[in-house]
Amino acid sequence: MRQGLIPTFLELHGLTVPEFEDAKADRKSVSARSALWVLAAKRAVEGMSASERLVRWYYAASNHAHSKLAHCRGEAFWPNVETRDRFLRAALADFRHADFWSQPYSKPQLVNWTTKDQSNIESHFQNWAQGSSVLPEMRKAAKLAPYDLNDAIPRAVIIKISTETDLGAGVWFELKIGGSKRLCASLRGPKSA
Repeated sequence: MRQGLIPTFLELHGLTVPEFEDAKADRKSVSARSALWVLAAKRAVEGMSASERLVRWYYAASNHAHSKLAHCRGEAFWPNVETRDRFLRAALADFRHADFWSQPYSKPQLVNWTTKDQSNIESHFQNWAQGSSVLPEMRKAAKLAPYDLNDAIPRAVIIKISTETDLGAGVWFELKIGGSKRLCASLRGPKSA
């Protein structure tokens, strides 16, 4: 943000540019496909817990996710330009500064999500979850949002979870030689397909 629109605006008007060194991680959005995967999973699992949804969100936005969940340029939930534009006009009808916003010019491409896609992603997720169960457990204990970095897991949480699991000696070794960053890298689980 140091070289962007907002700092430049503030500097030009003689205002102080805030420091963001202590700010939390940016919120990484998930793709339209990821949203459909989580939605279908929520519908399939009655009473899915909030923590399960957060794990799925983390997975979908992470480098662990199946490649099918990647962002695809132009993919959207809009079946056509008219539907999107009608919604945007209605949403901005009472917005006083609508002229500050510009109409999207690209043609939306409706996401094609199949039951086979859902099954493949769900299988990949389950394999990742089984192989990486400690990482989501540590993230939950640290009360991290899905977009927070793994480096934000406090050392005390890592030690506590490691002593409660079979990881014990391996976790202590990783902490001793590389700290939490290296430990989290070792807990990633399988790479995306």
